[in-house]
Amino acid sequence: MFAFALFAACSEPTTDPSSNEPEVVDFVTEFPAAPTGGLEWVTPELIVEPQSDVMFCTFDTYTGPTIGLHAQYGWQSPFGHHVTLNETTMSPLDQPDGATVDCSGASTETMVDVQPIMVGGDVSGITLPDGQAAYLSTGTRIIIQSHYVNTTTDRIRVKDAIQFATIPEADVETWVAPFVYVNTDHPIPAGGTLSIDFDCTWDTDVNLLFLGGHMHEWGTAYSVDHTPAGGATSRIYDIPVWDTEYRDAPLYNNYAMGEFPVAAGDTFKTTCSWENDTDDTLAFPEEMCATFGMYYPGKTPWICDATP
Repeated sequence: MFAFALFAACSEPTTDPSSNEPEVVDFVTEFPAAPTGGLEWVTPELIVEPQSDVMFCTFDTYTGPTIGLHAQYGWQSPFGHHVTLNETTMSPLDQPDGATVDCSGASTETMVDVQPIMVGGDVSGITLPDGQAAYLSTGTRIIIQSHYVNTTTDRIRVKDAIQFATIPEADVETWVAPFVYVNTDHPIPAGGTLSIDFDCTWDTDVNLLFLGGHMHEWGTAYSVDHTPAGGATSRIYDIPVWDTEYRDAPLYNNYAMGEFPVAAGDTFKTTCSWENDTDDTLAFPEEMCATFGMYYPGKTPWICDATP
């Protein structure tokens, strides 16, 4: 098993008794062992401030052999929203291996040219069908992205791990890659409602493995419509009443091998609706609108950023 422990903490792990800083409540938990022969990344201990919604990005370079990722398991302390492994083009001269930074902002420099390696799954992770795997090549620069929503009045200490079951490159029968359609321009007025839609058009022939939608707790409805090139539009994903639990446990359309072919020129229209019951405008990343899933055959993530 390759293990990567990234120890550059983004804040001191203990509180100085002479400091005026409030005491940190320890929520660091022990995680299950990684799959035999698999991969594991463990983040530093992270300090999350009270009543905060924050994203941490920890950098590393994958130095093992080119390999297939067959299953992903994410482990977080309480108040974790997600932990993901992503590819980045950022040089180690800008962010060395082991560095951890606050990357909460929608346009923060650290998030430029970030692409997911695997997406989807539930609280127990994601396992691809037999013989299928996502591509991870030697020398890939990566970001472990840890998202926390601390609803308490305490500073808390947390820690994440992300693990993978793997398949040797030569044994992978079908390469699978993520697709993500996103629009980040959706300011929802205080005490008001908003609905947006946006189109993404495929540029190659593929098959879908699964498809899901993502909003947060102010979402009210979500849908995706499919228009084949030159064909009639049909609704392929429909949540007329959004439930807050779908933020962390998305509903998926799962497809058998060859069940949902997509042709170059096909368009998917995503529609998101929200109701903001707060006194402030809600914007990305407090709220999100993203359709995501995995497709095959392919090694490269397909990202459609429809933000104007």
